[in-house]
Amino acid sequence: MEAAMRERAQAEARAEAEMEARQRAEAEARARAEAEMAQREMAQREMAMAEPAIMAGPTASGACIDSAGYGSSFDCVDLFFGTNRNEEPSEAGQVLFGGRAAGKSTLGVVTVTVPIERLNMPGSPVKKLSNANQSVTMADRDEYFAIWGWDEQDPTSFRRLVGAELAAATEYENSALVFVHGFNVTFRSAAFRAAQMKFDMDYDGPTFFFSWPANGSTLEYLSDQDDADISVAPLTDFLQLVRESVGEDTKIYLVAHSMGTRLAAQAINRLSLIEGDDEPFFERSLFAAGDLDRELFRRWIEPARGLVGELTIYTSSDDKAVSFSRFLRTPGFGSSGGEDVKSRIGLIDQNLGPSIFDEAMTIDITDVNTGILSNFFGVNHADYVESEVTIADLEALLRGGAFMPEARNGNFVRQCYNGRPYWKYIKGGGAPDNSCVLPF
Repeated sequence: MEAAMRERAQAEARAEAEMEARQRAEAEARARAEAEMAQREMAQREMAMAEPAIMAGPTASGACIDSAGYGSSFDCVDLFFGTNRNEEPSEAGQVLFGGRAAGKSTLGVVTVTVPIERLNMPGSPVKKLSNANQSVTMADRDEYFAIWGWDEQDPTSFRRLVGAELAAATEYENSALVFVHGFNVTFRSAAFRAAQMKFDMDYDGPTFFFSWPANGSTLEYLSDQDDADISVAPLTDFLQLVRESVGEDTKIYLVAHSMGTRLAAQAINRLSLIEGDDEPFFERSLFAAGDLDRELFRRWIEPARGLVGELTIYTSSDDKAVSFSRFLRTPGFGSSGGEDVKSRIGLIDQNLGPSIFDEAMTIDITDVNTGILSNFFGVNHADYVESEVTIADLEALLRGGAFMPEARNGNFVRQCYNGRPYWKYIKGGGAPDNSCVLPF
């Protein structure tokens, strides 16, 4: 009896010891696994911190999630693009396309990192590394706009990704933004500008930009105009794809800048021949600092007026880039008067006044930046987004608020020129001139 009890006790003790041994082994295995996982995560974090640049590749844009894991302060901004530029990637991953027409178009998604410090500086100038071919460190991304990576897409995957971002939007529902850049702009700079607009407005709808093969040099002005004109068909195709991607019920907003207004106006005219102009293609359009002859604007836009939607024109008397364009084009290098003056829609002409068109809101934004650097050293060609005033106005347009300029900003004061109304930004406001009747 006693022997049986001793054997039972010994068996229970052995079983208990074996269970404790198994538990210790399992605990040690878990600890080793957790330690190995922690080491892998640390190694990945250190690798990311040490990586001087993210190479463009098929999964590059998807890797940019947020900056917290890198100990940095930047946000990732995804943009949809179309371009007819030649592909010309650099080792540093910051130059993706060159300045020559490729003979075909490329679709894709490009990811731009934007310094978080911009949260307190909407409308401030875009800071970028001066050398586009140098590698970008994580510390650089805290201070400068930079390319993270890009993915080429076919039309089917492009439409699918657009649909996903459109469905996820909560701040700007059923809304899409299209940007067409101007002269002397590289693909990289166009991406940065589109990212700036999206970031500064906290815009969560899909943002598109079309990058035509501008050369990125002030010495290539005439070449850039040719490149803009041969890009009309590719832009038209891209706009049709944008509409297919977002659906008929989504409101598309257009921002065209500088020589991009020339390209956009021709593409809109071509769209009217394809689709008619009974229904607006764009909900609202902004033509900013337009390097476009007034008569060409009328010729291209008036037959297609129904597609443009509610139209705003930003003009200025101090845009040195558009002023130089007028100088180059006018006989006698700007000295010719009368009808020979090649007036631009983005420049207030001393003889012809501001460009005023029926059913368009022309706003003189000369004084939105009045600092010494702007007045004496600035070109003032980017005031359409490099000002708290204009970036807030663009946001108001995209949020679908009132369209009349004085309702968008009390400092947009109505003026009259030859009996026709336009608006001028006057800091602090002023008395409107109501002597001219609104033609709409």
